[in-house]
Amino acid sequence: GACAACREGKTNCCENVSLYGVHQDGGFSEYLAVREQNLVELSDNLTDSAGALVECFAISAHAVRRADVKPQQNIVVVGAGPIAS
Repeated sequence: GACAACREGKTNCCENVSLYGVHQDGGFSEYLAVREQNLVELSDNLTDSAGALVECFAISAHAVRRADVKPQQNIVVVGAGPIAS
């Protein structure tokens, strides 16, 4: 069964989460063996370089949507890493 966080749609708070490079070694490896269910096929109209940025874009877009940012509003995003640096 799913934990309480997953049942509420808050999978980022899952009690059983296991992420490559965080809970499992391999995030900075040149090669990494993963389960097929963890793969997402990259669209033919995206380059590998653009595909590598999809996660950063998705996280940023989700944050803007959750914050209900309106056109012409100014915001500041602070943090270390590729999204807020």
